[in-house]
Formats: sequence, C-alpha cells, structure tokens
Amino acid sequence: MIKHIAISLWLLYGSVEAATCPNGAEVDTLARCKYFEQYTKPTIEHDLRITERLGVKDAKSIRSIALIVGIDTYSNFPPERKNLAPAKADVDNLREFFKSDQKFDEVIVLRNQDATTENIEYFLGQYLPQLGLEMIKKTRLVFAYSGHGVDSSNARKAVFLLSNAKNPDDLANSYRMNDLRDRLSTLSINYFHVLALINACYGGHLFDNGQGNGGGSMNTTEQPGAYAMTASSDLHTSASLGRKGDGSIFFDNLIAGIKSGAADREYLRIMDADGKLQQQGGIVRLGALNSYLDTEYEILNRRNNIHLDKTWIGPIQDSHARGGFFFLSPISVKQGAQAIHVSPGPRSSVPGRPDLKIFSAKEDYPIRGIDVSVHEGQIDWKTVKKKNELRFAYMRSSSWAGEDMSFSKHWSEAKLAGLDRGAIHTFDYCLTPLQQEELVARIVPKDASSLPIALVLTEAPASFNKREHACYSKYSKAQLQASILDLTARLHKRYEKIPLIYGTRSFLNAILDERFNRYMIWLAVYRKSTAPTDADLGLRGNNPWTIWQHTASLTVKGIGDNVDSNVFFGGEREYQRFKLGTNNEGLEAAHW
Repeated sequence: MIKHIAISLWLLYGSVEAATCPNGAEVDTLARCKYFEQYTKPTIEHDLRITERLGVKDAKSIRSIALIVGIDTYSNFPPERKNLAPAKADVDNLREFFKSDQKFDEVIVLRNQDATTENIEYFLGQYLPQLGLEMIKKTRLVFAYSGHGVDSSNARKAVFLLSNAKNPDDLANSYRMNDLRDRLSTLSINYFHVLALINACYGGHLFDNGQGNGGGSMNTTEQPGAYAMTASSDLHTSASLGRKGDGSIFFDNLIAGIKSGAADREYLRIMDADGKLQQQGGIVRLGALNSYLDTEYEILNRRNNIHLDKTWIGPIQDSHARGGFFFLSPISVKQGAQAIHVSPGPRSSVPGRPDLKIFSAKEDYPIRGIDVSVHEGQIDWKTVKKKNELRFAYMRSSSWAGEDMSFSKHWSEAKLAGLDRGAIHTFDYCLTPLQQEELVARIVPKDASSLPIALVLTEAPASFNKREHACYSKYSKAQLQASILDLTARLHKRYEKIPLIYGTRSFLNAILDERFNRYMIWLAVYRKSTAPTDADLGLRGNNPWTIWQHTASLTVKGIGDNVDSNVFFGGEREYQRFKLGTNNEGLEAAHW
C-alpha cells in the first residue's frame, strides 16, 4: 500500500531532485527554504501530552507541523481595499503561537506574494504527503488561513483570494476551498491529526455546504481524525473588531482561549484530600475549543450589538474521524504543589494516590449512564438504548414517599432494551435500617446481572419535608453513621454486591470516614448545571469516586431534557469487575 501511494505521487509530480535547506528541511528547490520560519529535527521537546496520545515512546518518532497561509495585501485592489490589517495580525500571532507556545517542529508561512497557487500546491500536494508516507500516523498538521474568501452560488467555485487577484472574480489568482478540502482529506490517510483553521468570509464552503462525515468525538484526543473549523458558515462573513493591532475575532479568541486555558476548563481537574483544586489543565480539546468560541461570539454579539455567525466545524476526510485535534495549554498548580503528569485514560484518582481525586472531561470516560425516577415520566427505553451512547441506567426504587411507582416498569424495560440496570434507595431517617431493608426487598428483586444497589444520602430540610426533617434532626452524627453502616451491611448481604453510597460532596464529607471505605462512592451534582464547578468536586479521605453524576441537565432521546448524566471511572476491565460487586472498585483501581 505504501509503495503504491509513493509510485502514484512520483507519476503525478514527476521526479525531482531534493534540496536540503540550511535548517535541515528537504524541499525540491532551495528557493522554498525561506518559507520555513521554524524547522527542528528531532523534535523540539519530548512532551508526554503529545507522545502518549500518539502512542510513541519518544519525540523523535513524531512531527507537529503548521502551514500558515495569510493574505493581508491585495496589490491590484483599490487603495482603500488594498490592505487587510486583521490578516496581517493573524499571521504574526499564529506564527509565534505555533513556534513559541505550541512548540511545533515546523512552521511554514506563505504570505502575500509567496502564497501562490504553485507554492500552496507544492506543500499540500508534495512536501506534506511525502512526510506523511515517511511517518505514517505519527504527525500532527494544522493548516491556517486568514484572508479574503469569495462566495459563489456554486460551492465548487468558492475560493480563497490570493494576493495578485485583480478583483473578487479573479479565479486565476485564487485557491478553491474544495481543493483545500480534497488535499487535506488525502493527507489525513497518513496523518494522526489534521486540522484546518479558516478565517475567511464564506469559509463554510470548505464543507461542501456543510456536509461532513460523522464518526467519533472531537474531544477524543487519542484517536486519529481530520477536522476543519471556520470563522463563519458558507453564507456569512468573518470579522474583526477593527481596533489597532486586532486580528480576526476568530483567531484572536482562539489563541487567547488556548494560551490561558480558558477554552477547556473541564479537562483534568485534580482535587486534594481537603477538597481543594490542586491542579487543572494541560490540553485544550477541539470540541471544547469550538464550544468556547461559540460562547465568546455570543458575548461579543451582546456586548457590541452585532450579529456574528457561530463557528462551523466538522470532519474533512473520506473515512470517519475517530478523534480530534488538541492543543497544549498551561497547567495551573496550587501554590506549593508540584505538577502531576496523568496519562490519558479514564480514572478517578492519581495512580497510587487515592487521596488525589481526578475529574476529567466526560468524554474521557467511555462508560456512561443515567439515573431516573418517576419524575422522568414515560420512558421509551428502546430509543434510549438505540439513540444514546449509554451503557447503564439506575432507577429509584424507594424514597421518603415509599415505593417509586415507576420502578417496576423501568426495571423490566431497561433490561429488555439491553441496558445494565441498578436500583437506588434513598435513606429514610424515619425508618430503622431493618425496616428500610424490608422495604427495598419488597421492591427490588435479586438478580445476579444487576448492578450494585445505590444508597442515597441527602439532607432533609424542613422546607422540603417536615416529617423527614423532624426524624433527621434527632440523629447525632455518630448515630447516623451507625445506621448507615447497618443498612449498607444489610443491603450488601441481601444482594451480595457491595453497595454504592450516593451524595453531594458537602454531605458525604460531613458523614463519611474511613469505616465507609469498603463502599463505593457515587458523587452527585444535584443542581441543573451543564458543567460542575470546583465547589461540586473533591472528596476528603482516601476513597475515590466510582460513579460521578456530572450534570443534571442531559438531553436524552427517549426521555427528554434535564436527565441526570453519569460516568463510570474506568474502562471495560474495571466495569466488568464493578458489575460483580465484590470490591470497592474505585479504591482498588487507585492502587494499581
């Protein structure tokens, strides 16, 4: 296969003699050496955030390349339209961003008169394909463009306007958006990640009127994929705020969000034993970056009374994109603490340090589920299983009001749909542990295939339930702990699986001590939030979470909006052990 592709390239472009630039880059002619603003081989820096995601042991096996094309001078245009100052700022900022901040091995810049069709075609059609052949799937590539884009009723004629263009209709001095897509799609065959960043009016034509291939997640960084992100759709223009020194709104916000880490606040938060944020950041995932830019655009629209179109994003390869690009971002560490490297993969604590709890982005956890009660109403479980990426469902069996009348139907239909299922009981302060065991036993059948049962611990405010509050108020902390331990032991014995203890950070921290380490933790976020804050996260002690309810506002096909969404801490091996219920799986895994 490799030989066939190499022969095809030779037939297409002909035999050329390679020239070696002073910096070591190998090109077809020394005249192209000046376009390399940076070239380093071997790579500049061995960064585990990159090498581990690409599956290599050292940086010598990988390359990170940026090809920047910028047009800020249109010499044949009228004087008032000749200069495009935001594009000039974009190229300057991108060049330094990839060289200094992202530490790319190669930064190639084609600017104004150097950005000819011939030069663009050489790098996209010869230089980069050859490098991909030599380092199959071990190279990351960013193509960035800033300049004029020209619309057309025929998407095949939508173009990037080059510096020698005489007018917007000068197709001879332009580069077709579809041609760029085709080149990058071909490159993606031998590249790990390919990303096009386009600041041009009507840049959405790159997607063939918005049509792209589906596939994996843009927030999955350990899988290959080729994507493009454009400053606007195929129907709208891009913009700058127009102040002195401003680049485009698109690139200014993109670079600022990555450099500050603000573009991906959900990635890898580590909380210490006191429940304080110890470390955050490390990378910015493509999907998170796109969401950040959309939010920034909305803020700018409101603040400046303008109507910016949202960014467009999608795959640009013939096969399915399994993952998306990532950028390096600052790692912020609590004063006096040392940064901790955590390898990619699902986990709830730092390996060997169960006291340091990890809360990464939900996309890092492949095994996900929901929890429901009578409040969700009728549920189409077949649709839930078919249309959502869910593995398990917990359903409330009983609460302060007694039996949840939706449980029996949910219990049977979820199993028929092919979802793993588990039961939830809310601790009742007005019933003894024995009475609660008997209540659960009447409702929840014993089933070796079911998930470990969950016990909900929550406060009982008088404003919510006066009866329960009165019973709750009679407990001392020691009495409450003893009753909870009594009930968990009873449920463990009856269902022969170690129960989960479910609750918020504040309530669990107030109740649990080392005696509860035998039980698995389900950390919950009760409020209707799309993303948990630091105040929601963290647990005291050495018992990591096993399930994390990260939001109460998931939209689930077959149910509706505002559904509790959960992630399991580990991968398939841990999940199968969790289903057996013989150990506190979250704590066991922390010591591996």
